[in-house]
Amino acid sequence: MTLLPNVAAATRVAAPEHQAALNLAERRGLELEEATGEIGVLRSKLITMAAEEPGSGRKQILVAGNERHEFDALVGELEEELRPLPWIVVDVLFHRVARHDFRPDDWSDVEREVANGFLSEYEGDRGPVVDINTSDPRVRRAYETARALMDYGPSSELKQAFEVEHDLDLDFGNRRVWVALSMLQ
Repeated sequence: MTLLPNVAAATRVAAPEHQAALNLAERRGLELEEATGEIGVLRSKLITMAAEEPGSGRKQILVAGNERHEFDALVGELEEELRPLPWIVVDVLFHRVARHDFRPDDWSDVEREVANGFLSEYEGDRGPVVDINTSDPRVRRAYETARALMDYGPSSELKQAFEVEHDLDLDFGNRRVWVALSMLQ
């Protein structure tokens, strides 16, 4: 510290200002070391990702843990709501969420679930259309959960991770996404 007053006198800058500058330089050096360490961690993660097979957990490397947790929780909640519903009701619910009309080839399953109160039928522009019956509490909960998942708004990192993991764009209007998430067969 005896050097600091001499440097201060030689440069005509007060010793406290020199000390502040030295402290700042030290903090910046530590921040640089920290950033360099983080870059090294990211580099090793990218190397690991490049060596892994598709679908081997890359999503957790790319996506912030809390976002992935929220997304997985919504998917799990929807799976729970869909589980007790007949397959045809889940299929019609998908069509509703995807904004597609559902026109089945075989009406026997549809007629049974209309009678059970899960589905409704009406006359559309191009013939009969089947829709979910949201007055049924189980169907309504499943629909509301599906809408919450549709409205989630994932980050670009989560979308990218989903694409890497499933080789699909994360679009809930795409039937293959529902199949990849085990919500449809």
